[in-house]
Amino acid sequence: MNDFLDEIELGVLEVVPIALLIFNGSGKVKRANSQWKLLARQIGLNDEIKDMKEIMDFLNMRPMTVENQTSIHELNIADRTIIVKQNAISIQNSSFLLLSFEDITRYKSHIKMVHSQVSDTLWKFRSRTAAIQNALSILIDYDSELTEADRKNLLNESLFETWQISRYADNLRDISLLNARLLADQLEMEPISIKEVISESIQNLKMIIEYYRKDCEINDETEKSITVMADRNRLVRIFESIIINAIVFSAESIKISISVICSDTEIIVSIKDNGRGVDDEDLAKIFDYGYKSKTAMKSGYNGMGIELYLAREILSKMNGSISIESGENIGTTVEMLLLRGKDNE
Repeated sequence: MNDFLDEIELGVLEVVPIALLIFNGSGKVKRANSQWKLLARQIGLNDEIKDMKEIMDFLNMRPMTVENQTSIHELNIADRTIIVKQNAISIQNSSFLLLSFEDITRYKSHIKMVHSQVSDTLWKFRSRTAAIQNALSILIDYDSELTEADRKNLLNESLFETWQISRYADNLRDISLLNARLLADQLEMEPISIKEVISESIQNLKMIIEYYRKDCEINDETEKSITVMADRNRLVRIFESIIINAIVFSAESIKISISVICSDTEIIVSIKDNGRGVDDEDLAKIFDYGYKSKTAMKSGYNGMGIELYLAREILSKMNGSISIESGENIGTTVEMLLLRGKDNE
């Protein structure tokens, strides 16, 4: 009786998005798709090897002998994490062992990073809350000894910490929605004035300017009549993130200019500053999840390392985009592309 695999076109195996190996009853490779050949080379195994024992020894696995059952193994080989599934089957009186391989290295790395980010954010929640509690304790216990300026500073610091906690909560929510692939469904798209969004962002950041005691000049050249299709609250947060970076990573004095270029269907918002700028190494990773630049680490700014990543992902879900041009000591220009709404008359 002909082997049933002889009737299977290799192209059928090629459409499967994972690496596959099929051994016959003699312990020889009967079929292998191109994904297996690629994976074999990546883990340091000769993809021309046909002997099951040699392959299984390399994988440090024992072949299954019980039919119609599945065994699952997680292997760590050559800095990769691979899930291997074994199925021993018998068809038309012929025995076969099927191996499927799924490289989950990126997934495991992402999960590890998410766990680290959540832990870091919870610590930030705790430290911010502690700062507010300390300020309130001073206001309550030592009120008679405080000057009006002292009270104002404590209240402003508490307001700043509360605002930071709110941003952490919003960012965690959107990270969760992204991981669940639900963010696009949660966007509240509407036509909004780009001028109003920018003005709201600048107003919200006044406390940051005071907190960092920076001499900051923000020149908004946008027109009130220009509208975009966007989620208002998230777009405000994106503008805040960009302007915060300009303020925090600048010298004592910073100038920020905001302008818009329009076409019939879209607009490009340009945010330019004269700050320290970003070197090429950091610029290449600036949108990576969890990445903090060398400048950020040196500044002591306690950011999350995810806001530019979120900005890119959120804008993408809005059918927009973001790009950054920068260089050390020459400032930074951030450009955002957004779909145009129906302008106000």
